[in-house]
Amino acid sequence: MSLNIEEMIRDMLEENDAGKRISLAEAVLAEEPDNPIAKYVKWYCIRAACAPDQGNPEENIKLLREVSASLRDKAHKPGDPNALYEILPTYLSMLSDLSCELYFNDEEDEALSFVQELTDLDNEGSMSGRFLYYPILIQKKEYAKIVADGDSDERKTPVCMYCRAFALFELGRHHEAALEVLDAINDEPEMIFYIIGAKEIDELFDEPESFSGDFSSQTILIANILYGGDGAELDEEKYSFIGEIGLLFGYLTKRLPDEDIAKLDEVYEEFGIMDELKAYRAKKIPEGWENEEALAKIKELSEKGLLSFNNLD
Repeated sequence: MSLNIEEMIRDMLEENDAGKRISLAEAVLAEEPDNPIAKYVKWYCIRAACAPDQGNPEENIKLLREVSASLRDKAHKPGDPNALYEILPTYLSMLSDLSCELYFNDEEDEALSFVQELTDLDNEGSMSGRFLYYPILIQKKEYAKIVADGDSDERKTPVCMYCRAFALFELGRHHEAALEVLDAINDEPEMIFYIIGAKEIDELFDEPESFSGDFSSQTILIANILYGGDGAELDEEKYSFIGEIGLLFGYLTKRLPDEDIAKLDEVYEEFGIMDELKAYRAKKIPEGWENEEALAKIKELSEKGLLSFNNLD
């Protein structure tokens, strides 16, 4: 590879403007039509501009398999201190995207192999593909493994906690599952509302600057477990379980619209927990403690067996 092309690749990787990156990628490809980094960068920029439309999954997977295979040997070797750019970050990004494409196209075994490779190489935990580990195990129905691995996971991300909650739920450990959901809400209070549909998940695409990439990636993965892909049926049991907790959290913290609060008043009256909730609302909650107090109340109601999923035990 000539020094001129090396410099163009370096400039392409350092460029922030998507249009300029595409132009630089095309310039590299004019000289080297099979350059994997340029092919990937061009694909990545075009796909990002078209989100949420993801294009043709088979073509995406074919390209990502090809470019990642071209870089695999180099990426696993120590970096050259004299190189104009690093290969590993681009390779990790390729693995992350390939894992996601495979996961969303029901090729979970292959996706898992790339996620494990990604996790081994991604020391900084910067790639969203690492979040796929637990959703893939959910697809494979490896619930005991999810619970065990989640216990020892040093990075207790929301996607880990929600998947662990779903696994505990499937294992019949419903109160433990509820506690895991409460921990996840405590970690990311707004995420639950996108997961259960109280807020439009399209906002993550329409206003990407308002959300971190990790927040969006994890929310979409968790929602996908509940709703599945195109034509999939809603997992009603899991949705009812997590929805009950999410709506109660929104009710207690007054995050829901007034009309939804009024409807829930009727529901909670029928459930027989309205007296408990009225007593809670009469309390003076210290400013800044609304979330913690609401989560503590939901935990108390679950321990008393007053939530509907408690009747499943």
